[in-house]
Amino acid sequence: MAWILKSYIVNPVDEKVFMAHEFYGETREECRSTFQEHLGSCTYFTSAVNEGRTFEKWIPISEADLPVAEKV
Repeated sequence: MAWILKSYIVNPVDEKVFMAHEFYGETREECRSTFQEHLGSCTYFTSAVNEGRTFEKWIPISEADLPVAEKV
């Protein structure tokens, strides 16, 4: 079983979700690792996490449903 870790960012003004980041992996650990890597490169996402303006949802998917990059 593969996983999607969705991290939603909440607008502090109206408390509505306005953005989501999705991290895919064959395991939860792989998703969490990519999440941590992203924290190091996206200052907006890092600020939202540090300010407590995010919440997470784990979604199980089949490995066949993991996205594959299409070459253009």
